[in-house]
Amino acid sequence: MNKKKILLLTTILIFTLSLFACNRDVSNNDNGDSKESVVKTYKFLKVNETEIEAQEVILLNSFLEEDKKELERLEIPEDEYPGGFYYKELDNKETLKADENTKVTIIDVEEKYAKDTKGDRKYTFESFKDFASLFKTNEDLANRIYIVETKDGKVINAEEKLTN
Repeated sequence: MNKKKILLLTTILIFTLSLFACNRDVSNNDNGDSKESVVKTYKFLKVNETEIEAQEVILLNSFLEEDKKELERLEIPEDEYPGGFYYKELDNKETLKADENTKVTIIDVEEKYAKDTKGDRKYTFESFKDFASLFKTNEDLANRIYIVETKDGKVINAEEKLTN
């Protein structure tokens, strides 16, 4: 009988510890802490040195295979993207955290920021602070759409999505 009690207590202890471990994992995810990054598309509304106020958007190019599949998955009729592009502002506005490690890459068509863009015209700002200060004075940067990767609640990378 004594062995049965020990076995029962051991089983209860293991079960309780398992529940505690599961609860702890869930609470970490509730705080935005995760091991995987999240990618969304945004229009930046305001930017300062530590935050980005952004509106989530859908921007799909029917000439790109991946975007074409997404248009089909969302069942968006072709007459809603007559020029090949589908754009919709969603109700989701978010404040995203940024820091000195946040990378921002744009397509510098007019070569305003870099002389040598290696033919692809992509330019990555030296620092997020540089991007934030230029964003305040350059309306062109505010009229772009960005694909943003976040991890653990912070923006890791933001890259302009080509719109034409």
